[in-house]
Amino acid sequence: MTAQIDLTKLGQHSSPSTMSTETARSTQRQAKAIAAHGIQMIFQTGSQAYQALQNINLEVDAGDVHLLMGPSGSGKTTLLSILAGILTPSGGNVHLLNQDITRLSRSQLAQFRLHNIGFIFQGFNLFPALSALENVTLALTMKGAKERPARQRALDLLNQVGLADKASSPPRELSGGAKAASGRSPVPSLATRP
Repeated sequence: MTAQIDLTKLGQHSSPSTMSTETARSTQRQAKAIAAHGIQMIFQTGSQAYQALQNINLEVDAGDVHLLMGPSGSGKTTLLSILAGILTPSGGNVHLLNQDITRLSRSQLAQFRLHNIGFIFQGFNLFPALSALENVTLALTMKGAKERPARQRALDLLNQVGLADKASSPPRELSGGAKAASGRSPVPSLATRP
């Protein structure tokens, strides 16, 4: 899974008028896109407990690119899921875009993910009964777009990734690359233009 986080909101404050311009600039320069401290994850299965992550600390500046590597079962997907707000850690906290996501309610976290994070999963997560166009349109309407403009935007996005001719095709008729493009086509534009 890859998570794309909208970094355009980094450094925004709910009440900038309470800060001097210099303080706001200084805070923006020092802000981390991702700051995770003391992350722990314990999975409980019956009486068995499995510690997937123990005391993980990570800070990522806006614009930085990091690679997460490790053997199968080492906790990479678990860590990414925690950093993206899919899983709640057993311990520690995660700040994304200056927001402590570990303190958000489930509905607040869902809204935060909807407006700030795009996901590209290893599986394509397309609805098999919907066409490529309908899958992309659905993602846009979930974001709050009205049906007709969402459909037009979906067509534009499919065209941008070279799939306009496959718009009416269901996922079973798409190649692996086309499925990946259909599954992620709304992500770049929505992340940069929420």
